[in-house]
Amino acid sequence: MKDVLYSILIILHLIFIFNLLFIIPSLSNSTSYDIKNNNNNNNNNNNQQIPNNHQHYQQQQQQRKSNHTIIHNGNSVTKEPTVKPSSWLLNNSKNIYVTFSNNDQYTMGIIALKMSMIDVGCKYDLLVYVTSDVSQEMRTQMEAIKCIVVETEMVEIPKEITVQIERWRPAFTKFRAWQMTDYDRIIWLDSDMLLLKSLDPLFELVDPLHPTKMYAAIDADANSCNYKPERLRLINSGIMVLTPSLDIYTQLIDGMVLASKILPTVNDQDVINITIPDWKALSYPEHGVQITHCECSDKRLWNFEPTYFIHFTAGLKELPKPWKLLHKDKKYLDSIMSSCISQLYSIWIDTYNRALDLVHEKKLHQNNKPDL
Repeated sequence: MKDVLYSILIILHLIFIFNLLFIIPSLSNSTSYDIKNNNNNNNNNNNQQIPNNHQHYQQQQQQRKSNHTIIHNGNSVTKEPTVKPSSWLLNNSKNIYVTFSNNDQYTMGIIALKMSMIDVGCKYDLLVYVTSDVSQEMRTQMEAIKCIVVETEMVEIPKEITVQIERWRPAFTKFRAWQMTDYDRIIWLDSDMLLLKSLDPLFELVDPLHPTKMYAAIDADANSCNYKPERLRLINSGIMVLTPSLDIYTQLIDGMVLASKILPTVNDQDVINITIPDWKALSYPEHGVQITHCECSDKRLWNFEPTYFIHFTAGLKELPKPWKLLHKDKKYLDSIMSSCISQLYSIWIDTYNRALDLVHEKKLHQNNKPDL
Protein backbone atom coordinates (compact mmCIF):
# COMPACT_ATOMS: atom_id res chain seq x y z
CA MET A 1 0.00 0.00 0.00
CA LYS A 2 2.84 2.35 0.84
CA ASP A 3 4.39 1.62 -2.56
CA VAL A 4 1.15 2.64 -4.30
CA LEU A 5 0.89 5.92 -2.37
CA TYR A 6 4.53 6.67 -3.05
CA SER A 7 4.00 6.08 -6.78
CA ILE A 8 0.99 8.45 -6.83
CA LEU A 9 2.99 11.18 -5.09
CA ILE A 10 5.80 10.83 -7.64
CA ILE A 11 3.30 11.16 -10.53
CA LEU A 12 1.68 14.27 -9.00
CA HIS A 13 5.08 15.82 -8.47
CA LEU A 14 6.05 15.18 -12.08
CA ILE A 15 2.81 16.80 -13.28
CA PHE A 16 3.51 19.85 -11.12
CA ILE A 17 7.02 20.19 -12.57
CA PHE A 18 5.62 19.85 -16.10
CA ASN A 19 3.22 22.71 -15.44
CA LEU A 20 6.03 24.92 -14.21
CA LEU A 21 8.22 24.20 -17.22
CA PHE A 22 5.69 24.49 -20.04
CA ILE A 23 2.22 25.78 -19.27
CA ILE A 24 3.01 28.81 -17.08
CA PRO A 25 5.62 30.27 -19.47
CA SER A 26 3.06 29.91 -22.24
CA LEU A 27 0.50 31.86 -20.23
CA SER A 28 3.09 34.46 -19.40
CA ASN A 29 3.97 34.97 -23.04
CA SER A 30 0.31 35.28 -23.95
CA THR A 31 -0.26 37.87 -21.24
CA SER A 32 2.74 39.94 -22.25
CA TYR A 33 1.50 39.88 -25.87
CA ASP A 34 -1.88 41.24 -24.82
CA ILE A 35 -0.29 43.95 -22.71
CA LYS A 36 2.00 44.90 -25.55
CA ASN A 37 -0.92 45.13 -27.94
CA ASN A 38 -2.90 47.20 -25.48
CA ASN A 39 0.04 49.55 -25.00
CA ASN A 40 0.41 49.93 -28.74
CA ASN A 41 -3.30 50.65 -29.10
CA ASN A 42 -3.15 53.25 -26.35
CA ASN A 43 -0.13 54.89 -27.95
CA ASN A 44 -1.88 54.95 -31.32
CA ASN A 45 -4.97 56.52 -29.78
CA ASN A 46 -2.90 59.14 -27.98
CA ASN A 47 -1.04 60.01 -31.16
CA GLN A 48 -4.17 60.49 -33.23
CA GLN A 49 -4.62 63.97 -34.56
CA ILE A 50 -8.04 65.51 -34.86
CA PRO A 51 -8.65 66.25 -38.52
CA ASN A 52 -10.88 69.25 -38.96
CA ASN A 53 -10.42 70.36 -42.51
CA HIS A 54 -12.19 70.00 -45.81
CA GLN A 55 -9.34 68.08 -47.42
CA HIS A 56 -9.58 65.28 -44.85
CA TYR A 57 -13.33 65.02 -45.40
CA GLN A 58 -12.89 64.80 -49.16
CA GLN A 59 -10.37 61.98 -48.69
CA GLN A 60 -12.88 60.14 -46.52
CA GLN A 61 -15.58 60.56 -49.15
CA GLN A 62 -13.29 59.31 -51.91
CA GLN A 63 -12.66 56.15 -49.89
CA ARG A 64 -16.36 55.73 -49.22
CA LYS A 65 -17.15 56.06 -52.92
CA SER A 66 -14.86 53.13 -53.64
CA ASN A 67 -16.56 51.08 -50.92
CA HIS A 68 -20.18 51.95 -51.76
CA THR A 69 -21.05 52.14 -55.45
CA ILE A 70 -24.36 53.94 -55.59
CA ILE A 71 -24.28 55.82 -58.90
CA HIS A 72 -24.42 54.83 -62.52
CA ASN A 73 -21.32 53.30 -64.03
CA GLY A 74 -21.93 53.44 -67.76
CA ASN A 75 -25.23 51.63 -68.17
CA SER A 76 -25.03 49.63 -64.95
CA VAL A 77 -26.42 50.52 -61.55
CA THR A 78 -25.29 48.89 -58.32
CA LYS A 79 -26.87 48.86 -54.86
CA GLU A 80 -30.01 50.51 -56.21
CA PRO A 81 -33.23 49.03 -54.74
CA THR A 82 -36.24 48.62 -56.96
CA VAL A 83 -38.68 51.35 -55.98
CA LYS A 84 -42.44 51.33 -56.17
CA PRO A 85 -43.73 54.94 -56.13
CA SER A 86 -46.37 54.21 -53.51
CA SER A 87 -44.06 52.23 -51.25
CA TRP A 88 -43.27 53.46 -47.76
CA LEU A 89 -40.85 50.63 -47.19
CA LEU A 90 -38.19 50.47 -49.88
CA ASN A 91 -35.94 47.94 -48.16
CA ASN A 92 -38.67 46.07 -46.25
CA SER A 93 -37.21 47.09 -42.90
CA LYS A 94 -38.98 48.07 -39.71
CA ASN A 95 -36.26 50.67 -39.08
CA ILE A 96 -36.33 54.04 -40.84
CA TYR A 97 -34.83 57.53 -40.75
CA VAL A 98 -37.34 60.40 -40.78
CA THR A 99 -37.12 64.14 -41.41
CA PHE A 100 -39.42 67.01 -42.39
CA SER A 101 -39.61 70.10 -44.59
CA ASN A 102 -42.29 72.73 -45.11
CA ASN A 103 -40.52 74.70 -47.87
CA ASP A 104 -38.09 74.32 -50.75
CA GLN A 105 -35.19 75.90 -48.85
CA TYR A 106 -35.11 73.27 -46.11
CA THR A 107 -35.67 70.60 -48.75
CA MET A 108 -32.26 71.52 -50.14
CA GLY A 109 -30.91 70.58 -46.73
CA ILE A 110 -32.62 67.19 -46.96
CA ILE A 111 -31.09 66.53 -50.38
CA ALA A 112 -27.63 67.13 -48.91
CA LEU A 113 -28.53 65.01 -45.85
CA LYS A 114 -29.57 62.08 -48.05
CA MET A 115 -26.37 62.40 -50.09
CA SER A 116 -24.34 62.17 -46.89
CA MET A 117 -26.30 59.03 -45.91
CA ILE A 118 -25.36 57.52 -49.27
CA ASP A 119 -21.73 58.50 -48.72
CA VAL A 120 -21.47 56.74 -45.36
CA GLY A 121 -23.44 53.66 -46.40
CA CYS A 122 -26.63 53.90 -44.33
CA LYS A 123 -28.69 50.82 -45.14
CA TYR A 124 -32.08 52.14 -44.02
CA ASP A 125 -34.42 54.43 -45.92
CA LEU A 126 -35.04 58.13 -45.33
CA LEU A 127 -38.72 59.10 -45.18
CA VAL A 128 -39.37 62.80 -45.72
CA TYR A 129 -42.55 64.40 -44.46
CA VAL A 130 -43.42 67.44 -46.59
CA THR A 131 -46.22 69.95 -46.58
CA SER A 132 -48.06 71.18 -49.66
CA ASP A 133 -45.64 74.13 -49.82
CA VAL A 134 -42.82 71.89 -51.07
CA SER A 135 -42.74 72.06 -54.86
CA GLN A 136 -43.07 69.08 -57.16
CA GLU A 137 -39.59 69.79 -58.55
CA MET A 138 -38.01 69.39 -55.10
CA ARG A 139 -40.05 66.25 -54.42
CA THR A 140 -38.82 64.78 -57.70
CA GLN A 141 -35.22 65.53 -56.76
CA MET A 142 -35.63 63.80 -53.40
CA GLU A 143 -37.26 60.76 -54.99
CA ALA A 144 -34.44 60.58 -57.55
CA ILE A 145 -32.00 59.83 -54.72
CA LYS A 146 -34.40 57.35 -53.11
CA CYS A 147 -36.08 59.45 -50.45
CA ILE A 148 -39.60 58.34 -49.55
CA VAL A 149 -41.69 61.52 -49.83
CA VAL A 150 -44.94 61.65 -47.87
CA GLU A 151 -47.18 64.71 -47.67
CA THR A 152 -48.53 65.68 -44.28
CA GLU A 153 -49.86 68.69 -42.41
CA MET A 154 -47.97 70.54 -39.74
CA VAL A 155 -48.95 69.75 -36.17
CA GLU A 156 -51.48 72.34 -35.06
CA ILE A 157 -50.35 74.44 -32.13
CA PRO A 158 -53.06 75.65 -29.71
CA LYS A 159 -53.67 79.40 -29.89
CA GLU A 160 -52.89 79.96 -26.22
CA ILE A 161 -49.30 78.78 -26.70
CA THR A 162 -46.51 81.27 -27.39
CA VAL A 163 -43.79 79.62 -29.47
CA GLN A 164 -40.30 80.57 -28.29
CA ILE A 165 -39.09 81.59 -31.77
CA GLU A 166 -41.59 81.80 -34.61
CA ARG A 167 -39.35 80.08 -37.15
CA TRP A 168 -39.30 77.04 -34.83
CA ARG A 169 -43.06 76.54 -35.18
CA PRO A 170 -42.69 73.78 -37.85
CA ALA A 171 -40.46 71.80 -35.47
CA PHE A 172 -43.51 70.57 -33.54
CA THR A 173 -44.35 68.46 -36.61
CA LYS A 174 -41.56 66.07 -35.63
CA PHE A 175 -44.08 64.70 -33.11
CA ARG A 176 -45.58 62.85 -36.10
CA ALA A 177 -42.67 60.40 -35.86
CA TRP A 178 -44.53 58.80 -32.94
CA GLN A 179 -47.53 58.19 -35.22
CA MET A 180 -45.52 55.95 -37.55
CA THR A 181 -46.58 52.68 -35.96
CA ASP A 182 -45.86 50.71 -39.16
CA TYR A 183 -42.24 50.86 -37.98
CA ASP A 184 -40.51 49.52 -34.88
CA ARG A 185 -37.64 52.00 -34.60
CA ILE A 186 -37.13 55.51 -35.93
CA ILE A 187 -34.19 57.88 -36.05
CA TRP A 188 -35.39 61.45 -36.45
CA LEU A 189 -32.90 63.79 -38.16
CA ASP A 190 -33.30 67.52 -38.62
CA SER A 191 -33.03 68.67 -42.23
CA ASP A 192 -29.95 70.83 -41.59
CA MET A 193 -27.63 67.93 -40.77
CA LEU A 194 -24.89 66.00 -42.57
CA LEU A 195 -23.78 62.52 -41.56
CA LEU A 196 -20.06 61.78 -41.32
CA LYS A 197 -20.61 58.17 -40.21
CA SER A 198 -23.55 55.79 -40.37
CA LEU A 199 -26.03 56.02 -37.52
CA ASP A 200 -27.51 52.57 -38.25
CA PRO A 201 -26.24 51.00 -34.98
CA LEU A 202 -28.29 53.51 -32.96
CA PHE A 203 -31.52 51.74 -33.95
CA GLU A 204 -30.62 48.95 -31.53
CA LEU A 205 -30.74 51.33 -28.57
CA VAL A 206 -34.54 51.30 -28.39
CA ASP A 207 -36.98 48.48 -27.72
CA PRO A 208 -40.33 48.36 -29.57
CA LEU A 209 -41.88 46.88 -26.41
CA HIS A 210 -40.85 49.91 -24.35
CA PRO A 211 -41.77 53.07 -26.30
CA THR A 212 -41.01 55.40 -23.40
CA LYS A 213 -37.32 54.57 -23.84
CA MET A 214 -35.83 57.25 -26.09
CA TYR A 215 -32.37 58.60 -26.90
CA ALA A 216 -31.47 62.07 -28.11
CA ALA A 217 -28.63 64.58 -28.31
CA ILE A 218 -28.03 67.01 -25.48
CA ASP A 219 -28.54 70.72 -25.98
CA ALA A 220 -25.06 72.08 -25.34
CA ASP A 221 -24.74 75.86 -25.28
CA ALA A 222 -23.79 76.85 -28.83
CA ASN A 223 -23.01 80.38 -27.69
CA SER A 224 -20.20 79.52 -25.29
CA CYS A 225 -16.94 77.55 -25.14
CA ASN A 226 -17.50 76.90 -21.44
CA TYR A 227 -18.50 73.31 -20.69
CA LYS A 228 -21.73 73.38 -18.69
CA PRO A 229 -22.68 70.06 -17.04
CA GLU A 230 -26.17 71.37 -16.22
CA ARG A 231 -26.91 71.41 -19.97
CA LEU A 232 -26.72 67.60 -19.99
CA ARG A 233 -30.32 67.55 -18.75
CA LEU A 234 -31.59 69.47 -21.78
CA ILE A 235 -32.65 67.67 -24.95
CA ASN A 236 -31.69 68.60 -28.50
CA SER A 237 -34.38 67.07 -30.69
CA GLY A 238 -32.28 67.40 -33.84
CA ILE A 239 -31.61 63.68 -33.51
CA MET A 240 -33.89 61.29 -31.66
CA VAL A 241 -33.95 57.49 -31.54
CA LEU A 242 -37.46 56.35 -30.67
CA THR A 243 -40.21 53.76 -30.92
CA PRO A 244 -43.51 54.97 -32.41
CA SER A 245 -46.47 55.05 -30.01
CA LEU A 246 -49.85 56.68 -30.48
CA ASP A 247 -50.15 57.06 -26.71
CA ILE A 248 -46.95 59.09 -26.57
CA TYR A 249 -48.03 61.14 -29.58
CA THR A 250 -51.24 62.07 -27.72
CA GLN A 251 -49.22 62.92 -24.62
CA LEU A 252 -46.97 65.20 -26.68
CA ILE A 253 -49.96 67.04 -28.16
CA ASP A 254 -51.43 67.49 -24.69
CA GLY A 255 -47.97 68.37 -23.41
CA MET A 256 -47.91 71.58 -25.43
CA VAL A 257 -50.57 73.11 -23.21
CA LEU A 258 -48.96 71.67 -20.08
CA ALA A 259 -45.59 73.18 -21.04
CA SER A 260 -47.19 76.57 -21.66
CA LYS A 261 -48.47 76.60 -18.06
CA ILE A 262 -44.91 76.12 -16.80
CA LEU A 263 -42.94 78.21 -19.28
CA PRO A 264 -43.68 81.65 -20.77
CA THR A 265 -42.63 80.48 -24.23
CA VAL A 266 -42.49 76.93 -25.58
CA ASN A 267 -40.55 74.95 -28.18
CA ASP A 268 -40.81 71.30 -29.22
CA GLN A 269 -37.85 70.36 -27.01
CA ASP A 270 -39.61 71.72 -23.91
CA VAL A 271 -42.62 69.53 -24.64
CA ILE A 272 -40.47 66.41 -25.15
CA ASN A 273 -38.53 67.11 -21.94
CA ILE A 274 -41.78 67.30 -19.96
CA THR A 275 -43.55 64.39 -21.68
CA ILE A 276 -40.61 61.95 -21.74
CA PRO A 277 -38.48 63.06 -18.76
CA ASP A 278 -36.50 59.81 -18.65
CA TRP A 279 -35.00 60.18 -22.13
CA LYS A 280 -31.36 59.08 -22.39
CA ALA A 281 -28.53 61.19 -23.77
CA LEU A 282 -26.42 60.07 -26.72
CA SER A 283 -22.68 60.45 -26.19
CA TYR A 284 -21.46 64.00 -26.67
CA PRO A 285 -19.83 65.49 -28.69
CA GLU A 286 -19.84 62.39 -30.94
CA HIS A 287 -23.60 62.77 -31.41
CA GLY A 288 -24.65 66.37 -31.42
CA VAL A 289 -21.78 68.79 -31.91
CA GLN A 290 -22.65 72.44 -32.38
CA ILE A 291 -20.78 73.89 -35.38
CA THR A 292 -19.81 76.98 -33.38
CA HIS A 293 -17.88 74.74 -30.98
CA CYS A 294 -15.21 74.09 -33.61
CA GLU A 295 -13.73 77.32 -32.22
CA CYS A 296 -13.41 75.72 -28.77
CA SER A 297 -10.36 73.89 -27.42
CA ASP A 298 -12.32 71.79 -24.90
CA LYS A 299 -12.69 68.29 -26.37
CA ARG A 300 -15.83 67.79 -24.31
CA LEU A 301 -17.41 70.29 -26.71
CA TRP A 302 -15.57 69.63 -29.98
CA ASN A 303 -13.70 66.58 -31.25
CA PHE A 304 -14.02 66.07 -34.99
CA GLU A 305 -12.49 62.60 -35.39
CA PRO A 306 -15.23 60.60 -33.58
CA THR A 307 -18.06 62.90 -34.69
CA TYR A 308 -21.00 61.19 -36.41
CA PHE A 309 -22.71 64.21 -37.90
CA ILE A 310 -22.64 67.98 -38.30
CA HIS A 311 -25.71 69.95 -37.28
CA PHE A 312 -25.91 73.41 -38.82
CA THR A 313 -27.57 75.08 -35.90
CA ALA A 314 -25.85 78.02 -34.29
CA GLY A 315 -27.83 78.95 -31.21
CA LEU A 316 -28.20 82.71 -31.00
CA LYS A 317 -25.32 83.44 -33.37
CA GLU A 318 -26.36 84.99 -36.66
CA LEU A 319 -25.20 82.21 -38.99
CA PRO A 320 -27.24 81.52 -42.14
CA LYS A 321 -28.27 78.04 -43.14
CA PRO A 322 -25.72 76.57 -45.59
CA TRP A 323 -28.09 76.54 -48.58
CA LYS A 324 -28.26 80.33 -48.38
CA LEU A 325 -24.53 80.43 -49.13
CA LEU A 326 -24.58 77.87 -51.91
CA HIS A 327 -23.15 80.16 -54.59
CA LYS A 328 -20.65 81.95 -52.36
CA ASP A 329 -16.93 81.22 -52.65
CA LYS A 330 -14.56 80.32 -49.82
CA LYS A 331 -13.25 83.87 -49.60
CA TYR A 332 -16.73 85.18 -48.88
CA LEU A 333 -17.39 82.44 -46.31
CA ASP A 334 -14.16 83.31 -44.50
CA SER A 335 -15.21 86.96 -44.40
CA ILE A 336 -18.42 86.31 -42.45
CA MET A 337 -17.41 83.42 -40.18
CA SER A 338 -14.38 81.80 -38.60
CA SER A 339 -12.17 79.53 -40.70
CA CYS A 340 -13.25 76.30 -39.01
CA ILE A 341 -16.95 77.07 -39.46
CA SER A 342 -16.26 78.07 -43.06
CA GLN A 343 -14.72 74.63 -43.67
CA LEU A 344 -17.88 72.93 -42.37
CA TYR A 345 -20.02 75.02 -44.72
CA SER A 346 -17.74 74.04 -47.60
CA ILE A 347 -18.37 70.38 -46.75
CA TRP A 348 -22.12 70.97 -46.96
CA ILE A 349 -21.86 72.82 -50.28
CA ASP A 350 -19.71 70.07 -51.78
CA THR A 351 -22.17 67.40 -50.60
CA TYR A 352 -25.18 69.24 -51.99
CA ASN A 353 -23.52 69.78 -55.37
CA ARG A 354 -22.68 66.09 -55.62
CA ALA A 355 -26.31 65.29 -54.80
CA LEU A 356 -27.46 67.49 -57.69
CA ASP A 357 -24.99 65.69 -59.97
CA LEU A 358 -26.52 62.38 -58.92
CA VAL A 359 -30.05 63.70 -59.51
CA HIS A 360 -29.05 64.92 -62.99
CA GLU A 361 -27.38 61.60 -63.79
CA LYS A 362 -30.47 59.65 -62.78
CA LYS A 363 -32.64 61.97 -64.87
CA LEU A 364 -30.45 61.30 -67.92
CA HIS A 365 -30.58 57.58 -67.24
CA GLN A 366 -34.37 57.73 -67.00
CA ASN A 367 -34.67 59.68 -70.24
CA ASN A 368 -32.42 57.21 -72.06
CA LYS A 369 -34.50 54.17 -71.05
CA PRO A 370 -36.05 52.50 -74.11
CA ASP A 371 -39.84 52.67 -74.34
CA LEU A 372 -41.47 49.29 -73.68
